[in-house]
Amino acid sequence: MTRPALLDNVTHRQLRIRTERSAALGDARQFALALPAEFRQLQAHFPIVFQHVEGSVGFQPIVLLGLEEGQNLFLTDAGWDAPVVPMALQRDPFMIGRGGDDLKLHIDLDSPRIVKPEEGEVGTAVFMPHGGHSEYLDHVVSLLEHLHAHAQHLPDVYSLPAPVRWSRAFRALARVMRDPRETDQVLVFSTYIHGGSLSRASILASR
Repeated sequence: MTRPALLDNVTHRQLRIRTERSAALGDARQFALALPAEFRQLQAHFPIVFQHVEGSVGFQPIVLLGLEEGQNLFLTDAGWDAPVVPMALQRDPFMIGRGGDDLKLHIDLDSPRIVKPEEGEVGTAVFMPHGGHSEYLDHVVSLLEHLHAHAQHLPDVYSLPAPVRWSRAFRALARVMRDPRETDQVLVFSTYIHGGSLSRASILASR
């Protein structure tokens, strides 16, 4: 369960986040969402598979981190054992939520990444002493803006007629056959073939 709260530099002025990777901080997970924007980078280091979305006829791409529930083979006692971390993991414990009519930055107050007051000045500060953004928070904001922008451009695949979906799928397949380096087109192909289910909500608030 999550307990999202609107982030502000008054209520959370002393907030600090643990940014290292460990099982205790929630990284012992079997998979994470793989976004099309990072697909080419991720496929060089992780297996990417398509997971059926419960209650749907579609699939979503995920990075497979382990072979059983709670197993992450890229996590060691020393931390993360891979050159890249999927964006869906990098954004924890932050998320985008509604603040009135606008999108606002929220934080999961139940996340194990939040440093408790009694733990002292460990972890990374979210705000500077004068209330400005830390470099870490700037990175998080940039990451979530990127994820949100990507979500807005996801095709509404279910609304497309089948002939259009098949046409776009085979157009992507033709690009891969012409140039095998265009690995991101494999994802495009699968998205249209299966009537993809990589939803905006899953991108912005996934666990």
